[in-house]
Amino acid sequence: MDDILLLDAIERYFTDAMSGEEKTYFEQLRKSKPEIDQMVFEENDSITVLPETTKVSMNFFCFEPSFIDLCEQQFNTFLDENCNNLKAEFLIPNMADYFIKSGAGIIEIIPTSAKWFGVTYKEDAPIVRADFNALVQAGEYPLQLWS
Repeated sequence: MDDILLLDAIERYFTDAMSGEEKTYFEQLRKSKPEIDQMVFEENDSITVLPETTKVSMNFFCFEPSFIDLCEQQFNTFLDENCNNLKAEFLIPNMADYFIKSGAGIIEIIPTSAKWFGVTYKEDAPIVRADFNALVQAGEYPLQLWS
């Protein structure tokens, strides 16, 4: 299975977009090819397998006001350079990289073994909700987290 088809299959599996037959086949594939469940980095339609000890950012950042000012300046440049590119994205991780490389500041990495939950698509919400509820039941989060 080539990388692009594999990425599509993984996304369809986790968004529950597969038929029952496809899901059964994919689960068998996961058992027979453990590399499918490895942590990977995807860029430019290619996949790089990452060792389990690789530090990755899950984009939970806390910034001081000077970072926001820098983002505003760079966003104006971004708009000027990308006004005709409808697929262009102004990404916080890219700004964090610029923040460091420009000498404007440092970013501290705080390692954790906590599981990351992400909502990219509306279909992700029930899965994340269930995961958070499990953390509440386990006593890791209070029942009234947001009150």
